[in-house]
Amino acid sequence: LELRLPIKSRANQARLAAMRALVAIGDPRAVPGLTTILTTSSDQQDFLLNKEAALALSLLPDQRAVPALIDGLFMTGRGARIFQECRLALVNNGPSAVPALIPLLDPSSPESLSLAQRMKLQGGDLAQLPKRAAIVLSDLGALEAVPALLEAYRRPPLRDNTPQPPAGTPAFHDWLAR
Repeated sequence: LELRLPIKSRANQARLAAMRALVAIGDPRAVPGLTTILTTSSDQQDFLLNKEAALALSLLPDQRAVPALIDGLFMTGRGARIFQECRLALVNNGPSAVPALIPLLDPSSPESLSLAQRMKLQGGDLAQLPKRAAIVLSDLGALEAVPALLEAYRRPPLRDNTPQPPAGTPAFHDWLAR
């Protein structure tokens, strides 16, 4: 799985087939290889492999994959993103992802700063850090994250960009903002 190939190699089809077979078997020994593929730069491999690795990890929930999946929330390759695939995998991992996501709600936390540096986030991408963490935490319905979410909704950029619900419609994020 981890053999480096030219970006547009026919052998990538074999790698995709191998990933799908490992998921079908449900072998947890595949997780380290899948996380390596997920976090490999799109300069070194076809970004489709990153996407398929994230989808495979959504079917093989494993706490060991959480750090790579969080990085994947911010990965781009040739104009594509894998946010939704990594989001699904984190949600399927369940509560094990919550402790790693909560610190990302604060853009000045050491975890946020480390992730921003590692993923080379700047400008608008940097502003996405607490937003994407909030989305996944909301998907998880993590009650232990509510205090941190409340605080995050009081700070920009979440406070300034919270979508407004239609008039007269109660919304969870509106309640949080109060």
